[in-house]
Amino acid sequence: MPLAGRASVKRLAKRLSGATDTLEGSNSILFTFDDGPHPEVTPRILSLLEKYRAKAVFFVVGARIPLAPQLLGRILEEGHALGNHSFSHPNHHVPAPLAYLADLRQCQRAVQDLTGKAPRLFRPPLGRLTAGGILASRYLGLKTLLWSLDTGDWRLKEPLAAQTRALEVAQDLSTRSTRHEILLMHDDNPCSVEILEVLLPRIAEMGCDLTGPLDFVLS
Repeated sequence: MPLAGRASVKRLAKRLSGATDTLEGSNSILFTFDDGPHPEVTPRILSLLEKYRAKAVFFVVGARIPLAPQLLGRILEEGHALGNHSFSHPNHHVPAPLAYLADLRQCQRAVQDLTGKAPRLFRPPLGRLTAGGILASRYLGLKTLLWSLDTGDWRLKEPLAAQTRALEVAQDLSTRSTRHEILLMHDDNPCSVEILEVLLPRIAEMGCDLTGPLDFVLS
């Protein structure tokens, strides 16, 4: 399919899903983290967020919850939100609608069994909007949250590369006249911590609202 055609399909899918990928307000940034929880990386990220009084959404993979089940409670206790990132995180195939529904429901139950609260937000694996995902998330009453800026942390393997990427993201944000960004990050990669250690203080210097955006996406 030509690029223009793919773009049109993507716009249509976004409208049908009711997905949100930007914030209201002129100086707001929301951090979001996919693919956790991770027993070592997630706690380090939580500590950095607390230091800078930033609130985030953690989109957990249900099958990975047993790796660090105690962290779900900590995430909520520290004022963040949990989101549904599917139970199995299929990368190489798109589940049929009923299978997709069963998968999302399984993740909902896994989170609720541990915390007493089911997620209200959904992020499809790889950000892929499909008919099955749209129907399943709507049936479960989940709001789909995408992103406006991909930090690219998922592809990094070395601390120096992560620090360089953090400076690039900070420079990008500093040149924007308005900031209403949802940042995509991952809490299963140590390089994400390296990015945050550089990026958070620079965002704080910009005077960005790092707390209010969470209320917006949950409204």
